Amino acid sequence: MANIQDPLLGKAFQVKSNHNIVNSLLVSSGTLLIYIVYYFSSDKFILSELTHDGIIKQYIYYGMLLTACFISPITVSLMSEKFTMVAASLVITMIFILNYLKITLFSMIIKIISIFTIEILWTAVGAFLIVLSNRSNIGLNFGIFFSIFGLYLGFYSIYLNLTTDLLYLTIFSIFIGLAIILYFMLDGKNNQEIQEIEIENNNGSGILTSITIISDTRFYYVIPSLFYIGFSNFFLKLVLELISLKDITTTTTTTTPINYYNLIEVYSISFSFISFIWGCMILYKNKTNGTLNENPIIVVSIIGTFGIIASLICLVISYNQDKYIYSSNCSIYLSIILFSLVDSILSIQIYSSLGTLFENKALSIIASIRIIQYIGSLFAYTLVTWISASFIVGFYLLASLLLLSCFSLYTHLYNNND
Repeated sequence: MANIQDPLLGKAFQVKSNHNIVNSLLVSSGTLLIYIVYYFSSDKFILSELTHDGIIKQYIYYGMLLTACFISPITVSLMSEKFTMVAASLVITMIFILNYLKITLFSMIIKIISIFTIEILWTAVGAFLIVLSNRSNIGLNFGIFFSIFGLYLGFYSIYLNLTTDLLYLTIFSIFIGLAIILYFMLDGKNNQEIQEIEIENNNGSGILTSITIISDTRFYYVIPSLFYIGFSNFFLKLVLELISLKDITTTTTTTTPINYYNLIEVYSISFSFISFIWGCMILYKNKTNGTLNENPIIVVSIIGTFGIIASLICLVISYNQDKYIYSSNCSIYLSIILFSLVDSILSIQIYSSLGTLFENKALSIIASIRIIQYIGSLFAYTLVTWISASFIVGFYLLASLLLLSCFSLYTHLYNNND
């Protein structure tokens, strides 16, 4: 019987470390580098180009992502999490080489493999962090992870300066090599307490477990928050892209155009900084025999207040679309920072809370989280032609989802604050 095993020893044990910050830094940095290679060497789907063929391809893309989420727990359970990370990195390396050489034979198969590989990698990394953590430090571990991983979108400026193929190949090859080395360096055997945990097997129960988790009362209260994250990620990227395109076409010699890449970089840096701060706050509260869950009203108030402020700023801008190009750049950047704050706090709070509640089902809980997020993104994409015609409709919907998320998250934290 194959088990979902400990990522370090490859056996049916869970590692609980008192000194695991190094492992968190290693796995986070490795994942950052792999995602940079994957993201910037893959074909980009331009959200504003809503052709018929593009729409069909995007639905197929989301279908493959959801399928990958369901099978990823089974796949990782056949190996250790650490070995899965290394294997996934090698697969991404092969895909990178094929894309660099512009080999079009079996290009569709290569794209499918890359989608499944990156999703399996995410499941392995998320499960690794859960298995590595205990109740007191899981918030810090996920804070470290999101603070480092979130920087991958901030790589745009460096990527645009890779002016030669040789430089591009050299930089990305270094990233791949470093990522694999970092994954191999994961080792928490020393000074760690090893505890037996409940074992999931890979006889098909991985899919069933994910479905069971989604219907669990401890999980479904966070479904609106996860749905919001998925919806927000897609919608905000679409808005930023459309703003940049409109700005380029309407700007004058006396105005500075809004650059899409600059907006994304601001979001990325802000998301990373806030993630680290929030992770440290959770650790501090846990170390002082407290928990942020003891005061869920504080958590949801921060999320709700800044999220609504960001939405209101964007609504004001949307109602004055002819003016915002020339006078509201600062407002746009402020709203991006506020949205990044909401996304980072929600992500850390949900991953750390669910990771604690479902620590014996680490792979399945990570897959379940991603499933709901992708459904949220798919919902946003389904409404994209309507939303892109009017930012106002989208932001009203975004604000409504945020309010629902705050209410349901409060219920979840209040019911699970012990």
